[in-house]
Amino acid sequence: MWTAFATLLAVTIASASSSSDLKRAHQKVPGVHAVGDGHVGMTVKLNAVIRGMKDARVKSCDEFSNEDLNQLQRTLHEAREPALEAIYRKSSDLGRRMGAFGKYSENLKEIEGFWAEEAQTLKAYPQLTKLSRDRKCHEAIMWLVHHIPQAVQAELRKEVTLPLLPEHEEREAVGVPENVFFPPSGGLGCDAAHAKQTTAKKHRIC
Repeated sequence: MWTAFATLLAVTIASASSSSDLKRAHQKVPGVHAVGDGHVGMTVKLNAVIRGMKDARVKSCDEFSNEDLNQLQRTLHEAREPALEAIYRKSSDLGRRMGAFGKYSENLKEIEGFWAEEAQTLKAYPQLTKLSRDRKCHEAIMWLVHHIPQAVQAELRKEVTLPLLPEHEEREAVGVPENVFFPPSGGLGCDAAHAKQTTAKKHRIC
């Protein structure tokens, strides 16, 4: 089944980026259906959008392990359209740039390095595991929506289970020395676009 899907995916990607995908990549302001009041309101709105996607299978973020999410992101990375990242890079759209663990890259080998660095940090400070998982759920949805053409998304939704975004305020990094790097747990760049700016927190990666 996976072989057949991979073949279909390759064919779909080859003709993927429609004019609507490229137009959406150039559009910096999301529709009102995807803008909520503050961080929590944003996640509630975006979860409604995720649940409304045709064929979408979803689970709560806390039902995933960090490695589950890494594996999902590997699948999403394989399906991405590089032309979309090129648009975000050219326009300095940090909220939609591809990356992981608070660092930017579209190169999977570099991203795997970020995950290895993250795993070492979590081994030393296991209290950050839930914070890390929350961020990965945001990253996975951002990758899906902003890096994969809609035609390919439609095929992926038949094969993968997506995480819902955590509907709570961002977790704090507690008990970690100031010199230890650990990115925020929440919407990251999503807040700047999808949360009403009276209460939005502006971070780097969605």
